Amino acid sequence: MDCKTPLVIFVIGLPGAGKGTQCQKISECFGFEHLSAGELLREEMKNTDSEHCELIRGFYAAERIVPIEITLELILRAMRKSKVNKFLIDGFPRNMENIAGWNQVMGSQADLRFVLHFKCSQEKCGERILNRGRNSERSEDSEEHLEKRFRTYHQSSAPVVDYYERQSLLRTINAEPPTEQVFEKVKDLFQQEGLLS
Repeated sequence: MDCKTPLVIFVIGLPGAGKGTQCQKISECFGFEHLSAGELLREEMKNTDSEHCELIRGFYAAERIVPIEITLELILRAMRKSKVNKFLIDGFPRNMENIAGWNQVMGSQADLRFVLHFKCSQEKCGERILNRGRNSERSEDSEEHLEKRFRTYHQSSAPVVDYYERQSLLRTINAEPPTEQVFEKVKDLFQQEGLLS
């Protein structure tokens, strides 16, 4: 990351809404670095030398949100390692504590341009997750974890959506259609926001 203020877009939505897929496409098309909070946590959990490994495993096993200090440390570490200065932070913030932590640590040190919210029905998301689970090593992509993941999202993340809507930072895209149709809407949004590179 260069010394210029980094441009950040948070990407939120139900598990299975297509955040990762769309972030990959945005990254390829617009030159953003895609940082998945969940992927950073899973990688840290695999690192047995990490001081956070066991703690993260415990939170995952209990299907609870990992403390902001750990998540933020991993995000900032990844941002510092990056060669670019434009970031999609996927799956973050997950709750109001995440917002408070980000604002406290990053505040004026990052240009939070907007929050991209992929809106998709729980039924459609569930169908996508179960399909992904057949080809995935992610234990949370199973039917037994699905209901709890949705419940956690609604309890913790619904206030995040409301908060950013009140801040006029929320940009919602219908994520129900096929991937390419959704991405056309994403490209339109990025053009409106002056982010075409």
